[in-house]
Amino acid sequence: MDGNSGVSLSLLVELLKTVALTTVLAYAFSKTRAFELVTSGGWPRERSRRSPWVWMYLFFSGMAVLGTYLGVPVLGAIANTRATGAILAGLLGGPWMGLAVGATAGLHRYFLGGFTGLACGVSTIAEGLVGGLVATLWRRRHSANPSPAVAFVAAVIAECVQMLIILGLARPYADAEALVSIIALPMISMNAIGAGLFASIVEDQHRSRELHAAHYARLALEVGEKSIGLLKHGLTRDAADRLVELLRETLPVAAVAVTGVRRRLPEATTAAAPPPRREPAEAHRDDHENVVLAFGGLGEDHHHAGNDVRCSEVLDAVKYGRVEFLDGDRSRYRCPIDPHCPLSSALIVPFKVDEEVLGTIILFEPRGRPFTEVFRSFGEGLANLLSAQLLQARLQEQRKLLISSELKLLQAQINPHFLFNALTAIRAVVPSDPAKARELIGHLGDFLRNNLREAAPDVSLAEELALVGAYLEIEKARFGERLSVDVDVPGDYATVRLPTFTLQPLVENAIKHGLSDKVDDGRIRISATREGGDIVLAVEDNGGTYVSGSSPSPGLGLSLVDRRVSSWGGPGYGTSVSCDPGHATRVSVRIPSRTNP
Repeated sequence: MDGNSGVSLSLLVELLKTVALTTVLAYAFSKTRAFELVTSGGWPRERSRRSPWVWMYLFFSGMAVLGTYLGVPVLGAIANTRATGAILAGLLGGPWMGLAVGATAGLHRYFLGGFTGLACGVSTIAEGLVGGLVATLWRRRHSANPSPAVAFVAAVIAECVQMLIILGLARPYADAEALVSIIALPMISMNAIGAGLFASIVEDQHRSRELHAAHYARLALEVGEKSIGLLKHGLTRDAADRLVELLRETLPVAAVAVTGVRRRLPEATTAAAPPPRREPAEAHRDDHENVVLAFGGLGEDHHHAGNDVRCSEVLDAVKYGRVEFLDGDRSRYRCPIDPHCPLSSALIVPFKVDEEVLGTIILFEPRGRPFTEVFRSFGEGLANLLSAQLLQARLQEQRKLLISSELKLLQAQINPHFLFNALTAIRAVVPSDPAKARELIGHLGDFLRNNLREAAPDVSLAEELALVGAYLEIEKARFGERLSVDVDVPGDYATVRLPTFTLQPLVENAIKHGLSDKVDDGRIRISATREGGDIVLAVEDNGGTYVSGSSPSPGLGLSLVDRRVSSWGGPGYGTSVSCDPGHATRVSVRIPSRTNP
């Protein structure tokens, strides 16, 4: 082994010690919050805060300068790992960060002097730019930070550039050549290993954050699944209590609160004393009250349900419909009730339904346990899930109101002309057959009693047929022998459930439209058959006057029945019409085969 080889080997061992030391320091630093800021990725134009870039510049500049001080003197120069800091700055922060760190560490090396001072200063700047250019090429195809292998290759390229710059600028040339022959292999290999190890630490931290995020995503889904139905009646105090209990059982947080927003009833005013004009923000505060609906966990001694919300961040979350994130580090939760409150971190996420804020969920942690950005994303996802449940509850309530309105519309459509015709028929029967008149009055009473009472969403087929029977008895009194009715419904179908007022509007349409032009021999047939797992009800007349899209047609009653059956049974259920002009019209209703419990 010649002299140069022995020096290179000795230098390799010394630089390996330096790489080991800086790797240990980097690993220890990776456990701090500052490391997350340094390695969180993204280019400067994509970031909204300057602090991560200040941290990155200071950290990698310090790393590069430390590499110089830990270097080994060789032939009037310094063999070192300074390049690792500049290269990593470029790889993680882009060309401008690599240039800034390279310039800082390069100037420091230049002022230390030596025949390679200028060459090493220039080469350090070049190494930072090489790291930035490699990162630029990498990010054109990938969204993540460069991998350890890419960092290794970038460091090899950058160190080769440094050796060329030393040969080109350092004088005398013979000394530069002798120096490069000794330091090239140790510095290229050790700086590449150092860059690869640091990039591996960064990759491990990112993977850890991804696992952390996945864990909280699972927790959000778990809470969403367990809370299904919990908010079906809206954001009530009972629902808030159960939600707080659920969140405390599922999430590793110190305390949970749920607040609600209520609109105040307007106070009476007089023309002589109009209400004072307010700015929008003041009007918002005056027209709404924010109340703690439920609280559980650390701080229960002074945070109570029923308290007015006085925390400005909570009020802002409600007012602007945005997440307020107090991580306990850069920004802290300050309790407006007790200055000695142990809670320091708070994630405040609003419930929003149709852009209206109904309340907030607040998750708390005490001093010394700050929230991470991952937890902020978790809170936003959780709020979206619970807001969707509130929206579903509101839609279900509106659906109930719509069904109730449609039932009332059907009742209003039936009552006026039917009542007039029924009374006319009874008056005609009274002189000749008082007993028949009394029977018709009984049928009329039964029909009106069922028609005017608060209708349930569904009834049994037997109950629906009873209502239709009362109606038909009165109609047969009007038409006499001109109307015949055939009911073909098996007895074991009596308990099948169907929406209220499904058959009666169809029978009325058959008489009113289908038989309106029949002089005699009007026939109505009501039947029920089973098709697979469904029941098909049919109302058929022998008029055959239905014309799709024109008059005469079954009219409003048929469309309401179709919509209600489809809404009640689901997709695939509803009405269908077939017509043999001049002979028959058949209206079929397909319903699921549900029976009484």
